[in-house]
Amino acid sequence: MTVPQMFDNISARYDFINAVLSFGIDRYWRKAVCKHLPGKQKIKLLDCATGTGDQLISILKNCPQIYDAVGMDPAREMLALAKPKLAQFSHCSRLITAPAEAIPFPDNMFDAVTISFGIRNVADLNQSLREIYRTLALGGRLIILEFSHPRSAPVRFLHRFYLNRIVPYVGKWLSRHKEAYTYLSKTIETFPQGQAMASILKEVGFENVQIRSLTLGVVSLYIGEKR
Repeated sequence: MTVPQMFDNISARYDFINAVLSFGIDRYWRKAVCKHLPGKQKIKLLDCATGTGDQLISILKNCPQIYDAVGMDPAREMLALAKPKLAQFSHCSRLITAPAEAIPFPDNMFDAVTISFGIRNVADLNQSLREIYRTLALGGRLIILEFSHPRSAPVRFLHRFYLNRIVPYVGKWLSRHKEAYTYLSKTIETFPQGQAMASILKEVGFENVQIRSLTLGVVSLYIGEKR
């Protein structure tokens, strides 16, 4: 089973499960992305791995400077759920089915690209980042929101216990899908984090790379610019 197929299988309960497993804090995390958009009056945005649209909706609600937005995801069923949620923003947003490894847009098109809780799910990380870099305009900004491990040893212990023991059990029970939330904890364990992720961004060509920790390091923001 491919990753998009797995997400299609859990799409009907995806939003509810996210809210339960994050204790509702995911709304705060998504809102934090908005604070790091480029400081210009008109922003053309691409939201990769948009899923059911929650990150894109958060940006459109909180950032009036967005005049054109595209939500992109390889999972069709997830996008089908995003469509009615984005109806109120139909004048400035649209959805397309595509993976981050092959973004179907020309070079230098977007002022900002966001990807929330999706970069660890791409099939080819470097290729996805190269595609994002290609489609960003000069001065454009990439903002990645992703799970990470806290630095504090006690918090890290509790976080790993929650990820490895609680999340798979509750996720399986709520989603009725055996693999999806076991997959979640595995990808968080193996995905590059902190300075390792910053180094990858720099190798692709991003400059002014920053790392911002949220909620004791449970989540991190990675910000890079195309210069």
